[in-house]
Amino acid sequence: MSKYRSATSPELLARLSRWKEERDAEDAEFLADQMPMVLQDVAMVRAAFFRLKEKVALLEQEVEDYKEGYHQRQMLAEFEDDQLH
Repeated sequence: MSKYRSATSPELLARLSRWKEERDAEDAEFLADQMPMVLQDVAMVRAAFFRLKEKVALLEQEVEDYKEGYHQRQMLAEFEDDQLH
């Protein structure tokens, strides 16, 4: 999985913190301009999360299938061993 680089400005957090305290119009305008990029970042992170969740589900299923197959092979080996004796 590749590392995602945000399109939002590195100063976004600083501006947001300052805007919470001072409510400066310039900061509000900057934050409004950044909103589409923030929403894009959120959508990309959300999509990546769901892809990862699907991969985890597939891996969990593979592990269960392997465990089931292992137990079946063990039972078959024990049965064959019993048949030989």
